[in-house]
Amino acid sequence: MNKNLLYCIPAGQYGKEGVLSLLAQHPEIRFVSLVGIDLAGNDTDERIPIEIFMKDYEDFFAGKAVQTDGSSVVFMNIATLNDARVDMVADSTVNWYVDYNDDNVDEETGLPIGTLRIPSFLIHMATIDLIVLGMLKKEPMSAYDIQKLVEYRNISKWVKISTPSIYKKAIQLEEKGLIRGEVVKEGKMPEKAIYSLTEAGESEFERLMFEISSKPINIFLDFNAVIVNLDSLPAEKQRTCLAEIQENIDTLKAYLEQNIKEKEHEPSIPATGMAVLHQQYVLAEAIQTWINSLTKQ
Repeated sequence: MNKNLLYCIPAGQYGKEGVLSLLAQHPEIRFVSLVGIDLAGNDTDERIPIEIFMKDYEDFFAGKAVQTDGSSVVFMNIATLNDARVDMVADSTVNWYVDYNDDNVDEETGLPIGTLRIPSFLIHMATIDLIVLGMLKKEPMSAYDIQKLVEYRNISKWVKISTPSIYKKAIQLEEKGLIRGEVVKEGKMPEKAIYSLTEAGESEFERLMFEISSKPINIFLDFNAVIVNLDSLPAEKQRTCLAEIQENIDTLKAYLEQNIKEKEHEPSIPATGMAVLHQQYVLAEAIQTWINSLTKQ
């Protein structure tokens, strides 16, 4: 074992800045590989240059950075071969390991080129389908209009969806016959496709409504990986970790308070949309109360 090489990044030992600093000290690690296992035991592996991972670090844990093409993913009764595109969400609660290729040496360091392998969750994109189909059920609109509505309603705060993926999703749904696009031109503006639901899209919307509402509910909070490992740190460092989590929760709660205040009398925001905002606020408030109780122990 070469003592100059990094072989493992233990779970919970480094925060974002610590991981980025560690990787910066090891330029021989040139790639990141997100690895997920589907229901048939297939290893789905997406390799990304380390520079992209370091630049868009947080997106990799929000399911916004990497999607598979779905060609080898098996999700029985969840996804078909033609509809198997999934988000890959990096798992921060487990150890990450580095594989080295002894036959491929980094010229700058003279060390073998390494690939950081991160276990990941595979998440089928049915939720995004439902968001897009639901918007088009209310009224026809362009992919750009859908994207702007997603941004305005801050949907990416509570559903793993990135606004750039909206355009890809519109094309995918049209290819599946769930929506149809009609090219229109208004004045001197460029042509654009206005999408609306097909009959198949109406049926798919209802199917997804019932399918997703019947699934078990899981609440994933990344900082729980820190909480379960707190007793492995000295008391002073425990307080530092808790203070950072507390600050992030306070920031989230303040953001939600402001968002609710700005939009609660906005007629374009449906009551169901406001209900989700209030739901997120209640959850943030409960977590804030809970984390405050921990800091007093």
